[in-house]
Amino acid sequence: MNKISSITPLAHTSERNGEHATKPTISRSFIKNLPVEILGEIFVWCLNFQSNNLSLPSIYEAPMLLCRVCGHWRRIAMSMPILWAAFSAYLHADTENSQFISLINFWIKQSRPYHLSFELCASSPSQRRTFQQSFPLFLTEINRWHDVTLELTPISCEQFLSAPLERASCLEALTLYNMGCTSIQVHQIPATVNKFSQLRRLTIMQPLPLLNISWSQLTDIHLSTPLPIDECLQILNKCLNIMNCTLPRIRAPNAAVGEFTIVLPALLRLILRSACDISEILAHLTCPTLLHLSIDHNSWNNTQAPKTFNKFLIRSSCVLETFHYFDEHIAECDLIQYISAPALRPLKFLAIHGLGAGVKTLNLLKLNENRNAAIFMPSLETLKIDVTGVPDGFFMKTIASRLRFMGTCNTTRQVIGATLKNVDVWFRCQGHRTFEEGVVELCVEHGSDIKRAAELSTVHGVRISAHVNCDCWNIDY
Repeated sequence: MNKISSITPLAHTSERNGEHATKPTISRSFIKNLPVEILGEIFVWCLNFQSNNLSLPSIYEAPMLLCRVCGHWRRIAMSMPILWAAFSAYLHADTENSQFISLINFWIKQSRPYHLSFELCASSPSQRRTFQQSFPLFLTEINRWHDVTLELTPISCEQFLSAPLERASCLEALTLYNMGCTSIQVHQIPATVNKFSQLRRLTIMQPLPLLNISWSQLTDIHLSTPLPIDECLQILNKCLNIMNCTLPRIRAPNAAVGEFTIVLPALLRLILRSACDISEILAHLTCPTLLHLSIDHNSWNNTQAPKTFNKFLIRSSCVLETFHYFDEHIAECDLIQYISAPALRPLKFLAIHGLGAGVKTLNLLKLNENRNAAIFMPSLETLKIDVTGVPDGFFMKTIASRLRFMGTCNTTRQVIGATLKNVDVWFRCQGHRTFEEGVVELCVEHGSDIKRAAELSTVHGVRISAHVNCDCWNIDY
């Protein structure tokens, strides 16, 4: 009897537990309790993950995707013009014309009264007609233009040139693609660009007569068009307020360049690329505020190029933070002259690409165990380098010396610790041989380096990416 009485309460307890188990669990979404203001901020952050911060008019991406979640989200998204104020109107070959124009018209209306940033491009000639039909929609909002990218065909260029461009008082950035404009139109574009009184950033992607553009108001220029050195210098001489300059297609000069110096007092970033030696540009520049410098050229063993580079740095008295140097044919002795410049000591980022870096370069980068020795680039955090003709294991010994080293700065005698955080190395080697049967066998020459890279990453927490470039083969580790 006692046993039965003791079992009965347990049975009742099980029944009560069963009652709770059969009741459905109601999950509450805390996001529904967020104030509209916070939810709106989250929506804006969704846009920041888009490429180039330009949304795509697609139901699969924000903000249209946000409108599909629920009615509450839709009302919030539709009431926020900022979500619709920057978008890419890129026409693909399969774009449906009527739907595209309707969609663009909807986005333009939703973005009012915000400044309007957009790119209007066509991927194929078959879509140029749709482009020309939709362009007037943007021209009606020209007073809201802020950051604009345009492909100019003969018809759309005529629309562009005849528009009341002086009304574009908010336009700060403009990118132009010349897609077959007539010669007359091409020569009219510079005068048209000068009508934008607030323009600060200009990108030109195809040949245009650039010398007639008003450069003094611009702070950022990217001229991806073939430019002889003498024209580059003429343009830079007019860029009084330039802060960021990219000239990726420099050519040999058409005319002799005289002796003069151009002072660019506000320049922070300079990117120069050419198939020829561009040291002549540096010979005419003084950039006291320069922080980031990238040189990509072929010096063709011009022994004067490193000297010109050093004179430029001394004349400018600038303190560089990043330096990219690309030269496939440079001799190692010349490369060492470049990176040994005293102005490069404070560097945080160094990138060297080409066949020049070898044992001597690594010996320069290697830190001496003598604590009283001068430290080469004591603040270096990121190193990207191609190395050639280096024994297996030698490179990682160099890296290890910078990771474990504790020394003193030769100027302040202050104790310095390891600063290196990121390493990206390409081992350039003859790494394959072909047998009679056509089978290719890879000959990895840097097995010890690859193994040591993993160890250093684990022990010191530095990110090391190693690649073996064997002629036509690339092997990543």
